[in-house]
Amino acid sequence: MSAELRIFQIQRFCLQDGGGIRTTVFLQGCPLDCLWCHNPEGKSTESQLSFQRERCLQCLNCEKVCAYGVHSRQQGLHVVDFQACRKCGACVDVCPVKCLELTGERVQAEWLTGELLKDRVFWEGGGGVTFSGGEPLMQPEGVYETGYLLKKHRCHIAVETSGFASWSSIRRVMKIADVWLFDFKTGPSSKHRRLCGQGNERILENFRRMYEAGCEMILRYPMVPGINDGEEDFDVLREILWETSMEIPVQVMPYHILGKDKAQRIGKGYPETLPREEAGKAYVRRKKEELRKKGIRFII
Repeated sequence: MSAELRIFQIQRFCLQDGGGIRTTVFLQGCPLDCLWCHNPEGKSTESQLSFQRERCLQCLNCEKVCAYGVHSRQQGLHVVDFQACRKCGACVDVCPVKCLELTGERVQAEWLTGELLKDRVFWEGGGGVTFSGGEPLMQPEGVYETGYLLKKHRCHIAVETSGFASWSSIRRVMKIADVWLFDFKTGPSSKHRRLCGQGNERILENFRRMYEAGCEMILRYPMVPGINDGEEDFDVLREILWETSMEIPVQVMPYHILGKDKAQRIGKGYPETLPREEAGKAYVRRKKEELRKKGIRFII
């Protein structure tokens, strides 16, 4: 029987997820809780109700079919009680403009492989498939089986990971991964726990073991101004590269605020401590130069 995966998006024609034109699969569920998460709808392992208020016609067909009192009108506006939602999908089915959605679906590896192979013609110039999330290593069997089936068609596989996973899960997926996009969140473990919900001891140990196992890796650094871009963060990054290889590329991922709207759509708040504006090109240039002064030369 084909392995099952929980996914919340398939995004086509991606250019920043592992080289060439790629199709990226976003898997549901993540063991971390990063303040700046760009895909908050992918944190939970379960489906979540999403509401795009700006598209709502105020018809309230949803209120009529909901048995749990999730939808109501207050002061002339459509209000959603996300805590009361039981994810039955009745409201989604009757929304005429699709401003309501249940994020996430369960699919079989064979079905997913067939869906991804529709884009095969675009990979011939050096692209492929990227597994992202969420955290793909929370679903190692599904990722492995889909990757195994794709490999029969000579597909290049990239896996983006936080590194917070069991070694057995990493070893399983290692069999089909051509390159790993390994996230570096922040430096000291205490700060990592405060910003991401977990310490980074396991993450750094996995990074070392993956390097020793011969994995091709790119360190992806989602850099948030004033949050994880300081001396202590750069020092830990330099240390882990010195312990492994200074030839491992570091890709600076500039902070953006797309996660804010996504969080609001699923009834979540956006931390007040985060910047309200996206990181500009001047900021990125300045921070890359600071990294070079630390001896980190291979920056993309």
